Amino acid sequence: MTHPRFDLMRNPKFNYIIMSHTGVRVTEAGASVLCGPTKRLPKARDKHRMGSYFRRQLADYVEYHRDPWNCAMHVFGIVFLFLAAILPLSLWPVTVLGIQTSAAAVAVTPVLVYWFLLDFALGAGILAAAVVLLSTAAVIGGHTTTAGLWSLTAILIVIGVASQIIGHRVFEGRQPALVDNPAHLLLGPMFVMAKLFIALGFRRDLAIIIQDHPQGAAS
Repeated sequence: MTHPRFDLMRNPKFNYIIMSHTGVRVTEAGASVLCGPTKRLPKARDKHRMGSYFRRQLADYVEYHRDPWNCAMHVFGIVFLFLAAILPLSLWPVTVLGIQTSAAAVAVTPVLVYWFLLDFALGAGILAAAVVLLSTAAVIGGHTTTAGLWSLTAILIVIGVASQIIGHRVFEGRQPALVDNPAHLLLGPMFVMAKLFIALGFRRDLAIIIQDHPQGAAS
């Protein structure tokens, strides 16, 4: 008894899906699995695509902030230093385009624009945090004497700087990132906000850089 031959070349109605590290490929016919060309589905554009500059800077910054205690110290340190920078400026009212504001809000605007250019989503998160801190500074300035405000500013600076030094020297075991690259001075808030986004389940593209970047790459 002769059995009919099953020829892939004559059965184009079957479609196959091939999974590989390069993506998903869908064949037009069964024969193309073995001997024909395959078509690759167009890759969806990543709406959170970061610029190459930000990717390089963030990957380098991560190498200096692997220890979780060091990262925690940076969260408090960055908040304290930011508040210390805007506290004295919150006492100086200014008018911009007919809008009454403070010198603190004017001073942080260029930095916020820079963070938005690096990554819009993270920049928006930092903007929300900046609004809270600016409001806090305004409330403190309205209920504190000038001497008390400057004293609080000095205390915040000492605590903020100390937390950075302790985090690097005691827990991380290496010098701060900005010593090797001054551009990292403004990258700290982006790093902290990126960690927050990842903890909330967002920005897997950032998680790949922050969590999976091999240690020692910047050594």
